[in-house]
Amino acid sequence: MQLVESVPNISEGRDEKLINSIVREVASYKNLWLVSKLSDPSYNRSFFTIVGSPDSLEECLYNISRIAVEKIDMNLHRGTHPRIGAIDVIPIVPIMNIEEKQAQEVVTSLSSRISKDFALPVFLYEKSARKECFKNINNIRKGEFEGLTKKMKEQAFEPDFGPKTPHRTAGATIIGLREPLLSINFSFSISDRWLIDQIRREVLIELPSSVFVSRDNYSKRFSLSLNISAKEYSMIEVYDKVREIAEHFNCSITDVELASPITSSMALGALAKLTGGLKSNCHTIEQFIISSL
Repeated sequence: MQLVESVPNISEGRDEKLINSIVREVASYKNLWLVSKLSDPSYNRSFFTIVGSPDSLEECLYNISRIAVEKIDMNLHRGTHPRIGAIDVIPIVPIMNIEEKQAQEVVTSLSSRISKDFALPVFLYEKSARKECFKNINNIRKGEFEGLTKKMKEQAFEPDFGPKTPHRTAGATIIGLREPLLSINFSFSISDRWLIDQIRREVLIELPSSVFVSRDNYSKRFSLSLNISAKEYSMIEVYDKVREIAEHFNCSITDVELASPITSSMALGALAKLTGGLKSNCHTIEQFIISSL
């Protein structure tokens, strides 16, 4: 069975009715699984980890995009996470028994459909990028939704699909083929904004990652949300480096959360890091079951 993963990021983290409508949409497909859902009111953003067959996944992502475009008005959106659109980013990640070329076909087909049917500009990023500057998602998000109209007047910032102006309420969307990511949230024993900014700066220097700061409204303590390539770094390496940086600033990590599910290869990679290597026949129960489907 071919398996592809996507983690569509929707610019809504507070409206349970809308969020649940997306959950129901995913549940309506055969050969498709909602592995996790995370909604963050501070970010005003929801993350859905969906895994399944390429055809079912594309159709589901198309309809999630439709819901987001119809229901979310970015002119009213407020949240701490950078964003340019209602359905802000749709990463496509090959998981099992599928070549990157086939996964890229999902990217191209989905981009073409939603740009045409919803008048939504689409920017391709990561491995799908047609422009060097679009490989890094932060270059596309700079200026966010509020700066999108002005930015898209520049020839260098023309979208890969769709109109050359933002959708009036839904903005634009970023889609692309990428490597599996480790998404880890680190909570710290500090409420000093200057200090967390220094830690974030050092993490960015030491680890090629995207790092976002958030603050708990009750405790007033800060957290860092970190996204990094799972092929280049193991969970152990990331944790050790962040802990080392925190200790340098005389503070400690109080909690660690995996913001999105990990694959069996990520778990084995962490074990290999701890033990110094694994035998070639090492595999997981999940790998055995899925490969037999």
